[in-house]
Amino acid sequence: MSLFSGAKQAPVEAVQRLAAIDPRLSMRWVDGVLSYWAITEQWLPNDPRREQIKKGELRADADFDIKGFLPTDCSPAEVEGYIANNWVRVTDALKQAEDIVEGVKAENEKRQVAIREAFADEQAERGAKTTKHELEVQAGLATANAQIVVPAAVGKGKRK
Repeated sequence: MSLFSGAKQAPVEAVQRLAAIDPRLSMRWVDGVLSYWAITEQWLPNDPRREQIKKGELRADADFDIKGFLPTDCSPAEVEGYIANNWVRVTDALKQAEDIVEGVKAENEKRQVAIREAFADEQAERGAKTTKHELEVQAGLATANAQIVVPAAVGKGKRK
């Protein structure tokens, strides 16, 4: 049975599964152009936004943040697994960002090596007689060495 089967009251089983993950988690039906079940997190007691509720600027039941949405085919039994498999808690954002960058660099290097090897193989199949460096220059992966061109007339003059 899907959570989207018409009932706008959060299924008890799904709410219990969320509370097992974190007691501040719950779910609410959000009605609008697109209607969906939202996973919500209750504000902490000392959240400064609670002042807006005290002043009447926000409704008393608005003390939550929407953390995500459930897919339309998610059943109450699948809520906990969906969150565990699709949500990530970041404990060290800098380390996580550095790991991502290093992973991208490593993947890019692997791809560059594969490109160089494929190009060298293609040239070898064609019977090209070039050095590895020349192949890298042709592939745009290296800079050509400076070459000195000696005009044919140089050195052909008369000796004294």
